[in-house]
Amino acid sequence: MTSMVELIRAVVRRELAALRPPALGVVTGVHPHSGDGDEFNDEVDVRLQHEGLTLARVPVAVAQPGTVAPLKNGDLVLVQFLAGSLAQPLVTACFHHADDRPPLHAEGDLVIEHRVPGDDTRNQLRFAADGTIRIDRDLGANGTAKASVVLTKDGDVEVTCGTLRVKGNVVVEEDGDLTVSKGVFRASDGGKTTEISGTTITGKPGGPSA
Repeated sequence: MTSMVELIRAVVRRELAALRPPALGVVTGVHPHSGDGDEFNDEVDVRLQHEGLTLARVPVAVAQPGTVAPLKNGDLVLVQFLAGSLAQPLVTACFHHADDRPPLHAEGDLVIEHRVPGDDTRNQLRFAADGTIRIDRDLGANGTAKASVVLTKDGDVEVTCGTLRVKGNVVVEEDGDLTVSKGVFRASDGGKTTEISGTTITGKPGGPSA
């Protein structure tokens, strides 16, 4: 009886040893679904840490179908194995680390940051803890951006950019004001232009210069 128990234990130990536990890995290649003719579904190649074994075209878990948040080379990920099988790996999570830290944020902030591959460009969508919503294009280390849109907690909308172009109608209602604090207000229609600068109103033929 004792020998039978030991045999069963040995079989169990052998079977458990054959099961692959979860492992950390580093992304070494990405396969985005970039064209109708490809067979990729945003899989990645992963090199398992401490083993040197590379797994090709590993499926990546997403929050829901239709969501795209591609990983990039160098990302640290968690690889789990369906039924403990090396033949069925899945990337189920990714992590920040010392060389790829999270964006700066206050407690309660929700931040989505797109880190453009190949350079240091960072585009950011931030839902602040106080209710402010902010979009920044090419956010620099000093906190400034090439363009930004801010929806304040009080309901104001602030746009900061080089040039703002509106293709369509702009309507000011409810006894609102249109204020130009600096520069020239210029309106053009039918080849004629009206300019307001300070207390001077000028009308002249020709459209505004580009």
